[in-house]
Amino acid sequence: MFDKKTALVICVVAVLSAGCLGLGGSDDPAENVSDGGPPEQAPDDDTVNGNGPDDGDDELPDAETIQTEISESGFEFESFQGVLQLDIETDDQRLSGTYDVWERSADELRVEVVDRYISTEADLLVSDGEETWWYSEQKNRHDQGEFGGFIGFEGGMELFSNIGEDTNVTVEGTDVFLDRDVVVLNYTQDDEDADIIDSIDGTIFLDQETRYPLKIEQETTADGVAQTTTTAEFTELTFNPDLEDDLFEFEIPEGSQPVAEIEDQAFDTVAAANEQLPFNVVEPEVSANLTVEQAQVFERLTATQLAISYQNETGDNRNGGFPLFVTVTDNPSESELTGEGETSEISGTEVTIERTETDTLVATQISFETDGLEYIISGDLSEEELIEVAESIIIQTS
Repeated sequence: MFDKKTALVICVVAVLSAGCLGLGGSDDPAENVSDGGPPEQAPDDDTVNGNGPDDGDDELPDAETIQTEISESGFEFESFQGVLQLDIETDDQRLSGTYDVWERSADELRVEVVDRYISTEADLLVSDGEETWWYSEQKNRHDQGEFGGFIGFEGGMELFSNIGEDTNVTVEGTDVFLDRDVVVLNYTQDDEDADIIDSIDGTIFLDQETRYPLKIEQETTADGVAQTTTTAEFTELTFNPDLEDDLFEFEIPEGSQPVAEIEDQAFDTVAAANEQLPFNVVEPEVSANLTVEQAQVFERLTATQLAISYQNETGDNRNGGFPLFVTVTDNPSESELTGEGETSEISGTEVTIERTETDTLVATQISFETDGLEYIISGDLSEEELIEVAESIIIQTS
């Protein structure tokens, strides 16, 4: 269950991945990053492009001119190497990711994750312009298909890539970022019909020489209050480096499994699931009227998860859902994501207790890590009963 702030963070992540904001003309992040084509028409003023003759006219071009030139002609570089940092923050929540990036024309792209945005992101993405590969080092699994990016990396790149038609963009002046001359643009987008987001305001630092966005700061407002701040920026960058061809080639590591060939499984008991899992799940102690309905094993590129659903033999479910639901994942998120939850301690283990209360629903979720596994406990049970379930697991692993 999510409170409104958590829902807002998720909504912003979805907005970024959908490509609602940024600068450029293609829905494909790889295309927006570099198509190698020089602008057909570039302003003569070196205050704008950083490399043209100075005719003494310091007037900057309007935002529409800049957008049109980039949309029609792309960016002025053939290759790129940099480090992308993405941060999404609200009052008490934070998601972040760091990515080493190599790019070359013809949609060639390599991304290595330094710090993971969420646990489901792969460790490596390689695209040769025709095929894209994803690889999880921890699981030694790979996947391939059309370009799709990582959620965090793609979100950051989409923030750089497409400004919507309803966005008002203005040129504010010039600045210096990472020792490079930039044009500073502000943008505003109002969405009066949105259920959660009212408006989005941001600042773009556009490299004068290459016309590539180097940093974007964005503030999202809901209910008239600034709720979320998103920053996508390159902390290191080099334009037109000599990049080796093998950066954009993927060689399947020895023993790596294709994700498409791994099937999910369902079991009647936790013990039966444990026989197939790559880790051992501690079965919680529950009241006599609760029994396991199903234990499902989900295999993904970066993680294995066991989802245990319980049924109440008396049929007395408070909210009509599962009385108890327990998930166990072997690749906990490395990102920090904390909502309006309360940090507490159960039998010496730190746990997070998140509560949701509406007119029709009162729910509690308890999460913690033990033995390298992440347990999340929720359901229709009371908070005291859920705490007892969590404690039964923690005591067995102590």
